[in-house]
Amino acid sequence: MTPDEQQPAVIGSLKRFKVAGFRRLVDVDVELGPLNILIGSNGCGKTSFLDAIEFASRALRRELKPFFNELGGFQQVLSRATDSLSIEADIHTEDGQIQYGLTCVPAGYTHKISAESLKQNRTGGPTLVDAFDSADYLFDGESARFGRLLNPTRTFNSLVDESPLMEYPDKNLSVLQKMRGVFTYPSIFTGRRSAIRSAQRLSPISYQSVDGDQLCVRLFEIQQGDPEMFEMVSDNLKLAFPSFDRLEIRIVADSHAGLYWHESGLAKPFEAGQLSDGILQFLWLLSILYHPDCPPVVLLDEPVSHFHPRLIQIMIAVFRQCSSWTQIIATTHSPTIVRFIKPEELLVIDTDEIGRATMQCASNLNLAHWLEDFTLEEIWSMGRLTEQ
Repeated sequence: MTPDEQQPAVIGSLKRFKVAGFRRLVDVDVELGPLNILIGSNGCGKTSFLDAIEFASRALRRELKPFFNELGGFQQVLSRATDSLSIEADIHTEDGQIQYGLTCVPAGYTHKISAESLKQNRTGGPTLVDAFDSADYLFDGESARFGRLLNPTRTFNSLVDESPLMEYPDKNLSVLQKMRGVFTYPSIFTGRRSAIRSAQRLSPISYQSVDGDQLCVRLFEIQQGDPEMFEMVSDNLKLAFPSFDRLEIRIVADSHAGLYWHESGLAKPFEAGQLSDGILQFLWLLSILYHPDCPPVVLLDEPVSHFHPRLIQIMIAVFRQCSSWTQIIATTHSPTIVRFIKPEELLVIDTDEIGRATMQCASNLNLAHWLEDFTLEEIWSMGRLTEQ
């Protein structure tokens, strides 16, 4: 089954993603489905693939400089064998796809945008080429439909300005607006002094907050904004933890809220600081995926690191349900997770003889004879997936 055959595509999700010049990802081009689990050895490029997708999102938010700073600087991200970093993202729209492209090159100790492009391929309609090129032109939706380019209405300085495309309110750019909310969510720190265990200020959601410090806010907004989604959250908690009864978000002081976990048969609830690492990680993932403003693509780095095998199985079911409204791209080192997914949901990352990353879907590997005698988990544990 190909990615397109699994289920209707989420508007704003990725049909295909190509990256060149990003760390080990010297030249990787892969099609993506609603649920994508990335596996591979340490240092092969799994997290870099998530970072490359976030690179596109942060460019659209005009945050490339802080993004590269978070990763140690542009020169630390750029592949040793290349002199430019580029991405192409084919993004699902209501009537086809648009392709967003971005290229950055070194400029002293930093970077500059050397090209940014937008192309459109409508179902039953023409393919537009170079509808936008930041080096010389700015995108104009009406004229681009007829294949014309307009001169920019202002001077574009690629060292100062980032993604001027987002200034243009043409309806064809609305899907790109959705991509601006895409961030990588790592496995959160749940130690005794972690933010997720403390009372939290009820302030507007920041999608750049990825350490669990807005868990209460997220759950509160789900409860108030979409009771049906909050019921799904509760149903999954009851399935995962049979003694669970209900969640309570309680205002404790000065616009701060605390999380209280009620269990059947117990008069007193547990506070967040008393919950296990696995429960907190599970809650955090649910608060991301069931939030009313969940972005069209969610990037998860090692999301099941605290989970028992049964909890992993339940989380995969959650991923599949949520993939009907958001595309999920997750990395893992857990052989157990592979037990519960299908070959078409599995992306295998390996490195070639000179250290460049390669990526392919497990459904494209020659696994038929292996699957007659072994599970996908056993095939991976034996190292056969990367030998194909």
